[in-house]
Amino acid sequence: MNRGNSLNNRFRPIQGLRTDAVFSVDDDLVVPCSTLRFAFGVWQSAPSAMVGFVPRMHWPADPRGNTEEYRYGSWWSVWRTGTYSMVLSKASFLHKRYLNLYTNRMLPSIRDYVTENRNCEDIAMSFLVANVTGAPPIWVQGL
Repeated sequence: MNRGNSLNNRFRPIQGLRTDAVFSVDDDLVVPCSTLRFAFGVWQSAPSAMVGFVPRMHWPADPRGNTEEYRYGSWWSVWRTGTYSMVLSKASFLHKRYLNLYTNRMLPSIRDYVTENRNCEDIAMSFLVANVTGAPPIWVQGL
């Protein structure tokens, strides 16, 4: 049972999970089976990566590169530039170990922000995976 109503709960470790892969998907999406199979195959080739269908972009707010504040771009910034820096957990595969890291090792201030604002858990997970792996996510087109 969840201790409270928080978007962080979607990333709680799953006891008895028998697979390394977790498919995180929002309840308002339908993913065709063929698309899901393809994305799973991509994930199998890079199981430490986050493989997803919903890319986004972020960049430093200060053009001189000060990294204390960032801007967040919607799908249109990805479409316009052809680049992305994260994939959202709205529809993505990730390794089950990231559930434990998110719940038990990520800074509490990040989880608190997610709970208080009822938003940004997907960005937090994407950044966690990128920070752990030092590698970019993989965007799979198809939704």
